[in-house]
Amino acid sequence: MRWAIAGALLLLAAAPANAADAPFDLAAWAMSLDPDRPATGEWVLYEGGPALETDVAGTLRTSLYAEDPLLPLVAVGELAAYGVPAGEEMLLEIARSEQWAGLDEDLQAEVVTALRTMRSGRALPVLGRIALSGDSDAAREAIRALCESSAPEAEPVLKAILAQGDRKAQKAVIRWLRKAGERDRAKDARQFRRADRREDRSERREDRREDREDRREDRKERRDERKDKD
Repeated sequence: MRWAIAGALLLLAAAPANAADAPFDLAAWAMSLDPDRPATGEWVLYEGGPALETDVAGTLRTSLYAEDPLLPLVAVGELAAYGVPAGEEMLLEIARSEQWAGLDEDLQAEVVTALRTMRSGRALPVLGRIALSGDSDAAREAIRALCESSAPEAEPVLKAILAQGDRKAQKAVIRWLRKAGERDRAKDARQFRRADRREDRSERREDRREDREDRREDRKERRDERKDKD
């Protein structure tokens, strides 16, 4: 089941300015989620792959926290292969730790990508925090995960990203909603972003360019759909 974000986005766009400008309370949002199963929907998983053997778990934990820059990346790949729930435990542990902010940016992005590809439902609060953390590869990967997710619990974070006004982050929301097949939702997000921008000549040129890109994407998607049917 596709999760309905369109109504929420339209409500946000129509909301009074002071409501849209109100800061998003990330802590309150996280506290409102079920700590055991924070996300619902077909995308998220809570059961899956094999368990980690004790000696393997010890080796991967040591590698994940190693100073050698290559070992943690290898460990993340191995944990991603184990999937949910065995592989996600250590990844969530490091993403929630005080060390996270000081980690190499490539490692942060790999951790988020692993959580996304393994469809970790328990990662939703972590993904929400990282998606709102600023301009980084990890933040963009977290936005992608939220857009691909079927979890309605992710809607408030996507609304907050659009409301913050960061153009790169807004474009990431629009892009990944489109890639997830949510074209109508992506258009709603674009309309909200346009309403939040100044109406000068450069903005209008940008809007026209985006319209052309959307039409090209639509044509490409229709061609791909016809090929799949053939």
